[in-house]
Amino acid sequence: GGSIGERLLEYLRALPPPFEFAALEALLSIATDDLRAEQHALSLRVDSALAALRRSITFSTARTPSSTKEFEAVREAKEQLREASAKARVLGECLDKLVDNDEDLARMHLSALHDWRDPEEEEGHSENGDANSDS
Repeated sequence: GGSIGERLLEYLRALPPPFEFAALEALLSIATDDLRAEQHALSLRVDSALAALRRSITFSTARTPSSTKEFEAVREAKEQLREASAKARVLGECLDKLVDNDEDLARMHLSALHDWRDPEEEEGHSENGDANSDS
């Protein structure tokens, strides 16, 4: 049962994804795993730097070289977090552009393009024998 469109959709959903999409998924998985690991390491670094800063402030009323060192550690962690956020934002923007552009998605299905033949080219093969010959 169902309309032709529904049956076609069911058929397409049953097909394995093209190699290019599997490769893209693997690359995205690696990129997100790297970002996640970087975020976790930064989180630990920030927690440690903030704890050290709290201790230096709690036990000292004057700004000492020690507290200056802790402030610098927090500043560095903030900069690294900003850089990691920028990487994640760029990755997200690239994905948004890719997913929003049907033409780019169609071009990614390279294996289908490799198997596809232009109907005009096919006519040239049948009429001229070999469409690649220049004579």
